[in-house]
Amino acid sequence: MCAEAVPWRCHRSLIADALVSGGWTVRHVLTTAEAQPHQLTPFAKIENGLLTYPETTVTDHPPRLF
Repeated sequence: MCAEAVPWRCHRSLIADALVSGGWTVRHVLTTAEAQPHQLTPFAKIENGLLTYPETTVTDHPPRLF
């Protein structure tokens, strides 16, 4: 568990991406009454079963993290 209140602001999103890419179901517990299913980080790619975070090119817009 992480003390960060939201998963996209900490390492949980990277770990959850890895688990989801391996076929696991991941839910982020936000409160005692709420859990949300993990959605793959927008700039993550799964190609041939391999999770990557491709480098952006000069013509690409930088990924929005928050």
